[in-house]
Amino acid sequence: MIRHCQALGGTLLILGLAGCLSGAGDSAEIEAKLSEAERRITELEGQSKSFETRLASQLQRERDGKAYLDPSGDGGYGVVHTELGILLVSMSSVSPKADGAEIVLKIGNLSAATFAGAEAEIGYNVRFDGSPDWADKTRTIKTKIANPIRAASWNKMSTSLPGLRPDQLGFLSVTVTPNEVRLVESGD
Repeated sequence: MIRHCQALGGTLLILGLAGCLSGAGDSAEIEAKLSEAERRITELEGQSKSFETRLASQLQRERDGKAYLDPSGDGGYGVVHTELGILLVSMSSVSPKADGAEIVLKIGNLSAATFAGAEAEIGYNVRFDGSPDWADKTRTIKTKIANPIRAASWNKMSTSLPGLRPDQLGFLSVTVTPNEVRLVESGD
């Protein structure tokens, strides 16, 4: 789809230039206009690739069921798609603890079911620094979520992240896997 739009846009640009150039006799002027058209096409291709990369990244996040958080960010939230529904995850706080950091996460349960049992997998690392081995340095912990994740509520959980101080923490990925569901019994 995007490639078809690019081809159409490039064709229209060239046809437009041809119309503009039909009255021009100066080859330097023609070359300048063609050069500008090529520059613009290259720029549009770059914008299209950037859009494709962002879209692919968003689709991957939804597919892999992870919320990605920036611990130094604006306090927003990420979305975790589970087999049992959608959860929101936000970082509430981070503080020093022994050889690492302790984080408090808020888990927002959008469903009408309470998850009485759940596990979290948290990946953490420094902020992306462009190095090719950055992803290999991501550490991962798995932990049981002690309290139920109540329906239609924000729920807090805390855990320790060994090996990185709070000021070093620049990346979090969170997966939540509910494994026990509680529903309210109807009066029937």
